[in-house]
Amino acid sequence: MVKNLAAETVLFVDDEKNILNALKRELMDEEYQCLFALSGNQALQVMKTEKVSVIISDMKMPDMDGLRLLKLVKEKYPSTVRIVLSGYTQLPQILITVNQAEIFKFLTKPWGSALG
Repeated sequence: MVKNLAAETVLFVDDEKNILNALKRELMDEEYQCLFALSGNQALQVMKTEKVSVIISDMKMPDMDGLRLLKLVKEKYPSTVRIVLSGYTQLPQILITVNQAEIFKFLTKPWGSALG
C-alpha cells in the first residue's frame, strides 16, 4: 500500500527564523505539507488546529526548550512522531530527550540531505 504523503503534515519548530527559512527553501518541493513555528508555545497552538503527523524541533529555545515541548506533544498527541533537529549534541542531553520524550530520531545541524 502506497501512502499518500500529501495528506501528511510536518511541523518544524525553531526559534531562529533563518533556520526556518532555510527549511522552507529546502522542502518547498516535497509532497507533504510543511508548517513552521518560532517557539514551543506557537507549535502547541498550531497543533490545536492542525493534524500534525511529525514534529521536528530544535532543542535550545527560549521560554520552552525542545525537551519540554516534545514531552508535552507526547502527552497530548501520542501518535505524532517526534524528531529533534539540533546543533546541541551533548550526549547526556540527547539521552534524556530520547528517553523522556520517546524521540524517533535525533538529527544534527547542519542537516545536509537528511530531511529531503
